[in-house]
Amino acid sequence: MPTITEGNLRFDFPEGWTAWKYDEGDFYRARFIKIKNGIKALDIVAVDPEGEVWLIEIKDYRIRLNEGAENPADTVNASKLPDVVIRKVVGTLAAILPAKLHADSPENMTAEKILATTKLNPVLHIEQTKTSNKLHPYAIRPADIQQKLTTKFQRIGLGMLVTGTGSRTRVPWEVAPV
Repeated sequence: MPTITEGNLRFDFPEGWTAWKYDEGDFYRARFIKIKNGIKALDIVAVDPEGEVWLIEIKDYRIRLNEGAENPADTVNASKLPDVVIRKVVGTLAAILPAKLHADSPENMTAEKILATTKLNPVLHIEQTKTSNKLHPYAIRPADIQQKLTTKFQRIGLGMLVTGTGSRTRVPWEVAPV
């Protein structure tokens, strides 16, 4: 069972899945990111046994800046979150073909699986602390973010899934705190 830790979260994928901590991959870090300043990538790319690709971005807003967030520059306010996610999806997709052609194993084999897919599933996983407001218990409303992202991604035939621990939206993997 593939397991990936991102920040304070552990993602456990089912047996038969391939999961890749994409933004830390050798090809992306050593080569692709250097072609232009500002290129960004998703946190995890996973492929299920049926060949569907899951493009996963993770935002953990439970960590406050004064509590030692690993990279405060990565903290994004809610109004900019859709643009950040779009940029990371586009950057990741742009890097997949070159990774298939020029990355070393296993990155090129994973890129080959991704390119063979018939379905892409972008996912934004948001963790946040509940507020005391019963009407709006979260500062960032996942439904609003999902609507904005779905509207943009529909133009290229993609949907969008926004989830988090405790969300009603179900995904085929488990997420737990580290």
